[in-house]
Amino acid sequence: MRKNAPCYTTTMKQPMPGVNLGGWLVVEKWMTPSLFEGTDARDEYGLLLSKGGPERIEAHRRKFITEKDFKWLKAHYIEAVRIPIGYWLFEEEPPYLTGEKYLDWAFDMGEKYGIQILISLHGAPGSQNGKDHSGRKGAVRWYKRKNRQLTTRVLENLVERYYVRHNFWGIELLNEPKSSWFFTDFRLWLWTWQRLRDLARRYPQVRFVYSDVFAPLKWSGMRKGTLDIHHYQCFSASDKTKSLDEHIKKAHDLTLTLRTVAAVQPVIIGEWSAALDGMSLGGVSRHESERRFVRAQLAAFEQADAWFYWSYKTEDAGSWNFRAVVERGIFEK
Repeated sequence: MRKNAPCYTTTMKQPMPGVNLGGWLVVEKWMTPSLFEGTDARDEYGLLLSKGGPERIEAHRRKFITEKDFKWLKAHYIEAVRIPIGYWLFEEEPPYLTGEKYLDWAFDMGEKYGIQILISLHGAPGSQNGKDHSGRKGAVRWYKRKNRQLTTRVLENLVERYYVRHNFWGIELLNEPKSSWFFTDFRLWLWTWQRLRDLARRYPQVRFVYSDVFAPLKWSGMRKGTLDIHHYQCFSASDKTKSLDEHIKKAHDLTLTLRTVAAVQPVIIGEWSAALDGMSLGGVSRHESERRFVRAQLAAFEQADAWFYWSYKTEDAGSWNFRAVVERGIFEK
């Protein structure tokens, strides 16, 4: 155990600090490129169709996250993990591999080390966003009725399986669903509202989380749910032109949005990081940018119930790798 608590434990209001166990039960090529070496696969679906792909996935599930990782998280004051999963973990859906034992094991490790678990459905039937982190890059077919119905069943089965666990903090209905026009917007809104209503009625002790679809003020207001905001400042064209001071100001400006949403319902920051586009920093060192940017975000996050860094670890020791960021001293007082 470290002698000094990191800066995220010292605010007057203390959101629960957490990390994502990204790239584990839903693999992402950019996070673990060695897993994809020698293949032209771009996602988990493609990797499983590659020669030796299933064996690679199974070995990765066993080795990428181990008990030593939970022990490290406990030693560094992390109180919760958000675990991205695909629906195929509990549903036979070739070429995907089932693997409920890994999530069961994570709950066991969480209980042993006093860490809460938030399940996030990253890979829904048909893909809710067409991104690689949904399991298969390409078309968005989640809006088909059969896929929405299967998603509902998967969520119900997950809650029924884990609601008796003392460290089951909650479940996120869908990660970053894509919704671009009124018809899909309404179907997503209605499906979300119905799931929150029905599940909260049956399992009042469980926290049900839903995505803000990158529009927090528009999607807030479902009082039976906790709104999940993902905050990144490194992807848009405008963010890539900002100076570090401008990034700090934008992070501070998030405070008002979070305060507005939190006045209506619980809110969490389901994903965030220290990452900024290097082209916008004007020669500022990575250490300085990470340190200042992290502190600005943590100050804004005081309005939330919890935050979850993306991600706990990657093969690269850059700004997306929480463990590497911590070990560089970015979170020290």
